[in-house]
Amino acid sequence: KLNLKFWHKSGIIECIRSRIKLLVVRDFKGGRNEMAFLKFFFQTALVLEEVVILLPDDPTDHMYRKVVSLRHIERASEASFTVGKQVCSSRLPSER
Repeated sequence: KLNLKFWHKSGIIECIRSRIKLLVVRDFKGGRNEMAFLKFFFQTALVLEEVVILLPDDPTDHMYRKVVSLRHIERASEASFTVGKQVCSSRLPSER
C-alpha cells in the first residue's frame, strides 16, 4: 500500500524537499495512492513554486472533488495551484 503512512515512513526524499519547483500531474484520477503521494509531496516540498493538475478529457465528479481537497492540504511552500484539462499532446513542449 502506498498510503500516506508509507510515504512518511520512507523518510525525507531530498529532491522533493529541496529541489523540485514545478510539479505537473497528468491524467489525474484522484485515486487513494495518488492522493497519498500528493499529500506527502505537498507537506515536504519546501521550494515548490507551482503545481499543475491536468484532468483527463472526461473528468468525473469524484476527480473534481479530489482536486478541490488538494487545495486545502497544508503545504510546506506557498506554491500556486492550477487545474486544467489535458491537451491532445501527451508531451510538454520541452519534451518534443
